[in-house]
Amino acid sequence: MRYLPLLLALLTACGDDDSPTDIGPDDRDQVDFAVDTAEDAPEDTAPPEDATPDDAPADAMDAADEALDAPMDAGPPIDPIDGAEEVTFVVGQYMGEDFGFLEGPHWVDGRLWFTDQFFGRPDRTAVYALTEAGAVDIIVQPSDGANGLGTNAAGDVIACLQAGRRIARIEPDSITTLFERFDGSRLNAPNDLVFREDGRWYFTDPGYGSEGAAELDTRAVYLVDDDTLTQVWRGSLEQRPNGIMLSPDESVLYLADTADGLVRAFDVEPDGTLTGERTFANVPGPDGLTIDEAGNLYVTTNSGVEAFAPDGTRWGALEVPMRAANATFGGADRRTLYITARTAVYSVRMPIAGIEGR
Repeated sequence: MRYLPLLLALLTACGDDDSPTDIGPDDRDQVDFAVDTAEDAPEDTAPPEDATPDDAPADAMDAADEALDAPMDAGPPIDPIDGAEEVTFVVGQYMGEDFGFLEGPHWVDGRLWFTDQFFGRPDRTAVYALTEAGAVDIIVQPSDGANGLGTNAAGDVIACLQAGRRIARIEPDSITTLFERFDGSRLNAPNDLVFREDGRWYFTDPGYGSEGAAELDTRAVYLVDDDTLTQVWRGSLEQRPNGIMLSPDESVLYLADTADGLVRAFDVEPDGTLTGERTFANVPGPDGLTIDEAGNLYVTTNSGVEAFAPDGTRWGALEVPMRAANATFGGADRRTLYITARTAVYSVRMPIAGIEGR
C-alpha cells in the first residue's frame, strides 16, 4: 500500500470532502495513471515517515473508486418532441384487408406485436407481428379481443383479452387462460399491463365492453404476485383505469384514467403495493402509456402522443394522422416509437431510447 501519497495528492486536486466534484475525462485519465503507477511501484519503496495507519490507504482507494464512479455531468434535459423525426405510416392492412381497431403494441424478439380488436367482428380479432422490413404475420386469430401485451420474466407474452374478460398467455395459434376471476367474480374487461423486473406485474380492468354484465363493483388495478391477484387501486364504476406504466427505476407507477382525463402517479412499495397517489398530468382522453430511458412519459391522447418530463412538465405532442390508442419503443436500438392509431401503425425515430420491455 505504498501508493497513498499519489492518491492523496490526486484526491486533493480533484476536490475536498466538503464540495461535490464533477470528474471529467482528463481527471479520469489522471486517476488511471496514478493507480497504474502505484501498482507498478517496486516493493522496496520505503513508506514516508508521516504515513497514516494501515486502514487509511484502503480509505483512500475507496475514495478514488467513488470518484471514478461519480456520474458525469449529463447537461440539460433533452426535449424528446423537439428532437423527434417525422411521424410516418407503416402499415394499415393485412392480406389486402383493412385493420379494424389497433392496440397493444409490444416489441418481441425483433418484431412489433400488435392487436386488432376489430369491434363487431370477433372472427377478425387478432394478434399480429410486424418485422422491421414491413412484413406482417398472424400470431393468433381470432384472439378473443386481445388488447394490451407484455412479456413476463419467463419470456412468455401475456395479453389482456378485453372481449374475453380474462388474462392469457399468447403463443402462435394458442391462447391459454391465466386469470379470469377475482374473489369468485369475473373480471370486467382487462385492458393493459406492465411487468416489474422481480416478476410481479400489474394490469388494469376498466370494463370496456362489459357494461351491464359487470360482476365487480369497481374499476381496479391488480397486482399479480405468482398466482395471487390483489386490487392495489380501486376506482368507481364511472372511472376507467386504462394505460399503465412504470418509471425506469420502477419506483413510480403511472396510470391513465380516461374518464377523469388525467394521469395518476403512485409510489411503488417493495411488495408491489401503491402509496402516495397524486395527479401527474391533466390530459384529454389519456389512453396508452410508454416511457424512455430518461423517464419521459408518453401518453396517447386526443392530441396525438404527448410527452411529459419526470416532474410532470409537458414537452409537447407528436401529431398523428389518426387518433392514437397506444405506443411502445422498438427497433434494434429501441429508438423507434411505434404508435397504433385506429386502423394503422405509425412510427417515428426519437432522440432517446425506450426501456426494454415497456
